[in-house]
Amino acid sequence: MVDEILRFWWAFELFSPQKVPQLGGAVTPWRQRRPLPWDGAEPVKEGWANEYTVYVSVYRSDLIYRQLNDVFCPGEESFAPLRTDRTACAAFLVNHEGYLVDGLVELSAAAWGLSIVKDCGPLEPRRIAQLLGGFREVNANFAEQVAAAAQERGAGSRHPMDTAAMERICAVVHDFVDGAGPSVSTAEIRIKRARVKTETDPHERPRLEFLNSFHLRELETVRAAINAGHVGRAMRQYLTPDGLAEQLDRMDVVAEENVISQVVRRTGPDRMPWGRWPSNPAHHLAFGQQFAVDEAMATLGSGGGLMGVNGPPGTGKSTLLREIVAANVVERARQLAGLQTPDDAFGDCLADWKNEKGWDRGVWQLSRELSGFEMVVASSNNGAVENVSNELPARSQLGEPWKHSAGYFPKSAEDVLLAANPKLRGSPENGPLAWGLIAARLGNKDNRDTFAKAFWLGTANPDNETPTPLRITLNRKTPRTTTWEHAVEAFRAAEQAVQDLLKPRVAAQQRIDEHAALPSTIAAAQTAVDKANAHAGALGTQHRGHDQAARTAAVQIAQLRHDLATHESGKPSWWRHPYQWLCGIGQWNTDKQDLEKDLAAASVKWHWHGSEAIRLLPVATQAQTAALQARATLEQLQDRQRAVQVAIDDDTHMPGYPTEEWRKNRRLRELRAPWLDEELNIARSELFLAAMDLHRVFLEQADGISLKMASAVDVVWGIAPHTLSASAVTAAWQLLFVAVPVVSTTFASFAAPGAMFSRLGPESLGWLLIDEAGQVKPEDAVGAIWRSRRVLTVGDPRQLQPIVSMPDAAEETLARAFGVSSTWKPSRASVQGLADRTGQWGTRIGEDTQGDDAEDGLWVSAPLLVHRRCDEPMFSICNHIAYSGIMTHANECRCSALPESGWIDVPNPRSGTKVQDNEIRALIEHIDVLANKHKVKRSEIFVVSPFRPVVERIEAEVFAADPEMRGGTVHSVQGQEADAVILVLGGDPDKNRSREWAGDEPNLLNVAVSRAKHRFYVIGDRATWSTAGHFQHLAKALPVLDR
Repeated sequence: MVDEILRFWWAFELFSPQKVPQLGGAVTPWRQRRPLPWDGAEPVKEGWANEYTVYVSVYRSDLIYRQLNDVFCPGEESFAPLRTDRTACAAFLVNHEGYLVDGLVELSAAAWGLSIVKDCGPLEPRRIAQLLGGFREVNANFAEQVAAAAQERGAGSRHPMDTAAMERICAVVHDFVDGAGPSVSTAEIRIKRARVKTETDPHERPRLEFLNSFHLRELETVRAAINAGHVGRAMRQYLTPDGLAEQLDRMDVVAEENVISQVVRRTGPDRMPWGRWPSNPAHHLAFGQQFAVDEAMATLGSGGGLMGVNGPPGTGKSTLLREIVAANVVERARQLAGLQTPDDAFGDCLADWKNEKGWDRGVWQLSRELSGFEMVVASSNNGAVENVSNELPARSQLGEPWKHSAGYFPKSAEDVLLAANPKLRGSPENGPLAWGLIAARLGNKDNRDTFAKAFWLGTANPDNETPTPLRITLNRKTPRTTTWEHAVEAFRAAEQAVQDLLKPRVAAQQRIDEHAALPSTIAAAQTAVDKANAHAGALGTQHRGHDQAARTAAVQIAQLRHDLATHESGKPSWWRHPYQWLCGIGQWNTDKQDLEKDLAAASVKWHWHGSEAIRLLPVATQAQTAALQARATLEQLQDRQRAVQVAIDDDTHMPGYPTEEWRKNRRLRELRAPWLDEELNIARSELFLAAMDLHRVFLEQADGISLKMASAVDVVWGIAPHTLSASAVTAAWQLLFVAVPVVSTTFASFAAPGAMFSRLGPESLGWLLIDEAGQVKPEDAVGAIWRSRRVLTVGDPRQLQPIVSMPDAAEETLARAFGVSSTWKPSRASVQGLADRTGQWGTRIGEDTQGDDAEDGLWVSAPLLVHRRCDEPMFSICNHIAYSGIMTHANECRCSALPESGWIDVPNPRSGTKVQDNEIRALIEHIDVLANKHKVKRSEIFVVSPFRPVVERIEAEVFAADPEMRGGTVHSVQGQEADAVILVLGGDPDKNRSREWAGDEPNLLNVAVSRAKHRFYVIGDRATWSTAGHFQHLAKALPVLDR
């Protein structure tokens, strides 16, 4: 089934074309018989040359999905969000001399696939799978035909491409995609000019901006690796087949009391990471946050795997990720502290070369103990990854005790932060923006260029006259301010401070564990006492019985002996009374024999009972001793129970102690994790900063570190030889992660051909932290998960799902073609959903409409349950429609002066359009009331709508007149927030299906409502919308406001 899932995703991605660049600047249109840009091009400066990407048959991307919809469900409207960009049917690369670059020709899989489906008409699903599976061969054949068309100009001669060659290539393209129809197989051609260095690595091939989804090659790579057995635990968990996930021993952390006790135990001080992000020490993690951090570090940290964390809006997902970062930095510092010298961290040289300027480069193997801590934050959302890489280095993210004192290569960190965020450049009023070089935004080539220039060369910020790249710091020949030994001692001292504070807590936890275990132990001991007493009593009874029987037999023997002697004395004498003797001797003998038999029987009885009594005496004595010992053990346990209870009563005064009240009061429990106090938070934060300082000293004092780091930067930058082995590339990345613990990237730049991680193999990266995982299509993360040993996903399936443009009917046909269930459909699944389904610790929320959980609600793992963003009624609305009421509110309204949240009813909408003029007028009026009368900043008023046409109208009439205003479709605003949010509903009153689409699932409404921190307003026709799914509850929760 795993193979079928990957093949299905591959086929799905086949219909996901990449956009081509817009016209303008270096991108120009070309028409037949016009001059080609490489003919007579203006000369460029020495060492550089032009190259040209040619896009043939440019068309609107949405036409692919519209035509798929027409094929599979003619006459039905699709509500899938459609793309507005343009793509092309084919692309190829031409060098500065006008020659086609070998191997860089690509046919659009989407256009070709559409032509196959349209040409064949209704097909059996399996037949579709067979046809689409042949694209690789078709693409290779296409490239051969394009190459032939480009080169054939005369008999056996090879010439630069001219207009005739272009026309021949266009004909080839149209032959391959003609079945897609004229709206796709167009005559439009675009040519993009780019300037490239002429002296490059001979092994480095020019890059074509690919037309097809980069996931196609990733899925092929991973599929082949899995079939060959090269797969890690995280990838196996991710692809857990249907049915097996339901067989997991799931533990409901909300509904089951015994499970809650286990969760409390799993947040014990013995599982708490020693490192803590140095935020305000008075602010403690919520219970769910601490559990997620502890569980991730304890389970993933030890052996790898996959874990999901359900993070609804406003529950502190970023805080959780920072804690994971701090924990990992401290764990690696522990390994560093075990080195005698920094040089001991390096092994053999794996590769050496000279760069284009003739400088030496080399990659050395990093000690295995220092690997596995690499942290990559990835998402499909550019904003999400930028937030992480911008926030971690920022001083604003530190608590007051460290805001002005913490530093880890702070000047280099400032350069990197400002290079990635030019808007921040200037003279900050409150001093430097960055405290530490802890994170970097990488991903695409431009981001990596910017990082390398800021991090290593110091050339990224033109306004900075005194840049301090790490290269200068590591090459500086100034005397050392501290020795390696002193740095290790400082780290050990900080470590000891944490241990000293944790030690009494661990002892208290052990007492809790012991006290919890004692009742069953005492019950078992009481049972043992009862059994021992019963056993000793039985043996005593047996012994006494045998002893008494032996005594009775002895008395009987004595009596029988006496009787026998008396009988002997009365034996008849034949010489005295012969007649009597003759008459009585027979009876006498008979009586004697009877007496002798009785004596013998009595002797046997005496012997047996006596022997048994002798045998049982020590046994009974031992049993009695055992019973006394069992009683003593029971009394000791009872004494211990009383003593532990006394100690526990005393422990309850310990800061952060999980008291009985805390355990039983759900709100108290959720708001604060156990065992924490300000002193411990400070010590753990100081340990993290000491760990960072140990990393600094390691980098400053390792021999040859400048050469090693320069080589790592070349690998990251993409300018190292492409002949480097995978192990050398991995080692280079591992060293960079020692200097910069966290890098961020989108999945689009993770491992596409030529991308930064494309050379890495399975489980090469220590940690993959997927942010906003509920928005990530399941296939998008396959390559990243395959390359990672530990994968932590953070997201919420009850917010926006992945954006999928393919019509439902087409997706369903493909799913049936490959025999996979709806569990794996990109329109219904997400990375978060697939991770959650394998989680042991979690709960069920709402109603699930598909998959194994259909009857019982949606299973989410390790939920974060404390919401700190929205005031009422927004919190309760979201809690009701999306989370089954399990969330805990931890926010107090701070804007009582604002008009209350409510619904501005605009009745009688106009038919035939989604845009309602009266609603736009009501919007403008309400913005005026908020901004002018109640002095709400316009930048804090957010306007959203479910429908793109409504947003376009708002942009034209509201945003254009007021640049401070923000907003968009609901699908575009996840992750943003504002003081006041206005939802403009719009909608055609004659088309109920559009309202059903918006309200059937809670996701869209949940996102819209949870953007609002203080007030939420709805503008629209209450009568028609109040019957649309979850909008029914919204109508009940919001009062009608006067206009």
